[in-house]
Amino acid sequence: MNASLTLQRLHCVLYWLAVVLFFGTIAELLAARHWKDPIQFLPFALCLLGLALLWRVRAEATPDRVKQVRIGMIGIALASLIGVYEHLQGNLGFIHETRPHADLKTTILGMLTGHAPLLASGVLAVAAVVSIAATEAAAALATPAHAIDVERSWRRDALGWSRQARS
Repeated sequence: MNASLTLQRLHCVLYWLAVVLFFGTIAELLAARHWKDPIQFLPFALCLLGLALLWRVRAEATPDRVKQVRIGMIGIALASLIGVYEHLQGNLGFIHETRPHADLKTTILGMLTGHAPLLASGVLAVAAVVSIAATEAAAALATPAHAIDVERSWRRDALGWSRQARS
């Protein structure tokens, strides 16, 4: 099979997987009525930002746009940690209300398995990483074929040199 065709298919699958993850997160947030506090609007904004960045790079995958998307997706992944923190804090608050004299083990388990799921916030980080992987494939597709061959030969030479050095 042609490597370029495989790379193109991989790019397409990763791109649409990221789109589905962002839209799916919005649907899940709406179903969970995730809008009681102002901070709960953050994942909606992050999903919309992710979709806008993906649309922008899909329209034209220039090196500058690919770089912007990667930076934006790193920001989305880091911002998802705010959600993890908020969920941990919410679970801790619930434990303190319902079991004020709980031991450390019970408190930690309750924080990790409580009402607010930790992995719900992590899906934004996953979507961001999948998006970055999709831009990697897009960038490789935009690279001229001879540049890829030069890089492969350099890697073979480097590996051969390192093997000789160890002998």
